[in-house]
Parts: sequence; C-alpha cells; structure tokens
Amino acid sequence: MKLAQDVLVGLFVISLMWSVGLDLTVASIRSVFRTPRHLLGGLVAGYVVVPLTAAAMIVLLDLPTPVAAGLLLCAAAPGGPMGPLLVKGAGASLALSVSLLMCVNVINVLATPATLGILGASPGAGLLEELLAMAATIIAFQVIPLTVGLLLSERRRTLAERAAPWARRFATLMLVSVVVMVSVSGNADLSVLGIEAFFAVLAVLIAAFVGGWLLAGGTRSERASVGLSNTIRSQSLSVLLASTRFPDPLTLLIVLLFSTVMFPFGIAMAVASRRMIGTPTPEVNDAHRTV
Repeated sequence: MKLAQDVLVGLFVISLMWSVGLDLTVASIRSVFRTPRHLLGGLVAGYVVVPLTAAAMIVLLDLPTPVAAGLLLCAAAPGGPMGPLLVKGAGASLALSVSLLMCVNVINVLATPATLGILGASPGAGLLEELLAMAATIIAFQVIPLTVGLLLSERRRTLAERAAPWARRFATLMLVSVVVMVSVSGNADLSVLGIEAFFAVLAVLIAAFVGGWLLAGGTRSERASVGLSNTIRSQSLSVLLASTRFPDPLTLLIVLLFSTVMFPFGIAMAVASRRMIGTPTPEVNDAHRTV
C-alpha cells in the first residue's frame, strides 16, 4: 500500500509540474524581473508571513507534532500552479502571477527545506543532509519536469497547447487517487486532526491572501494577483515531501486537508477580488476543473 501511494504521489507531482511548464514561455520567465517591487512583496508574504502564522497557530492550538509538520510544509511552500488560473479569473495581473510562480519554484529548491529546518520541522540526524536530500527531491520531481514542459512549449507550441489539458487532467486523477488511498488505508485517525486543524489551515490561508495583498502594493489588480498567487501553495511539493520525508501518515493527511480547504477558499477570494477590481464576470468556475 505504501509503495503504491508513493508511486501515485510521484506521478501526480511530475505530471503537475510538466503541465505548468507546458503553459509557460521564456517571455513569461523574463517578466519576473519587470515588477521587482510586487515580487518582493509576494516573496516576503510567502516565505515569512505565512510560515510565521503557521508556527503561531501550532503554538496557540497545541497541534500534535505530525500535524504541525504538515501545516508547516504547506506554509513553507508557495507557488501552486492553480494561482495564475485564479488570477486570470479575477481579472488581475496574470503576467505578475506567472512571474511570481516561476520565481518561487526556483527559490523553493532551497528556501522550503531551509524554512522547515529553521522552524524545526525537518526530520533526520543532520540539517545539512536533510536540506540536500529535500533539494534533490525537488529538483528531480519538480524542476526537471517543469523544464521539460517549458522546452516543449518553446519548440513545439501547438503540441504543448494540446498536451497541457491532458497533463492537468492526469495530475488531477493522480491527486484524487492519493486522497482515496490515504482515506481507505486506515493508517491515520481522522479524529486526531479535529476542528483545531481546520481553524489552523483557515488562519494560514487568510494570512496568505491578506499578507500578499498588503505587501504587494500597487493597483488592486497587482495586489489581487499577489494575494491569490500567495494563497495557492505548492501542494505538489507539500504532498511529495510529506510522503517521502515524513513517515507519520498524519503529516500527509493534514496536507490533504489543506488542499481541500485551499481550493474553495482561493476561488472565493478570486470572486471577491474580481468585484473589487471591477472587471466583467470571468469563467472563475474553470478553476474547479484543474489542480
């Protein structure tokens, strides 16, 4: 059962990151450097405000250690690929969102393991060994598929556009399979999470959106772009690290709870942002069909 779960998680992460690469271009990567002020605000919100909020909730609610580790995984890993989709639906700055996504996916290779180590969530005997092991995992399962997708997008754009929807559907199928397998495995006691875990997740998500909105500066479109992008954490990275680096099944379980709350919360914030920006009604409901 554990081997099958690990295989599904690996397939989910690889297919998800490949689909992200298929949707990007070299031009979108270059745009990372065109709005440094807003990017900096997003980075501070993603790597400082959100992890500190998670740490505060862990202390205030006295969460069990495995649950705390999973919450910190989500808090320390910004850069979910659904962010630009919500930003587009809200009528906010899509270029800024894609730029932030690319920026944090590069930074995540070292920043996420380092943040976990600083907050005390990194298991193992030595911090340096753990950092290197986590970085290698991120490179193998995220950076390489992302790069392959980007190269295909640049060289065979038409083929990439046809492949992207299928890659996203496959990633969604893998994520659903992981959720089902964890739910029926019987290895985790759902009652251990309790209502405290739900409130902790909700508090982290609120801090992510509000922190991104306030620190981004600029127009409402730019604030909404950073706020929504910051809300959607990299669940591919969180699921991967929870599955491969943290043996207690409760760690993966809280990561899946985070996903369950994060997606509808993000859609609700996209609707609210659209109204604040004052754009025509977009197809926000498309977000339900993608990871």
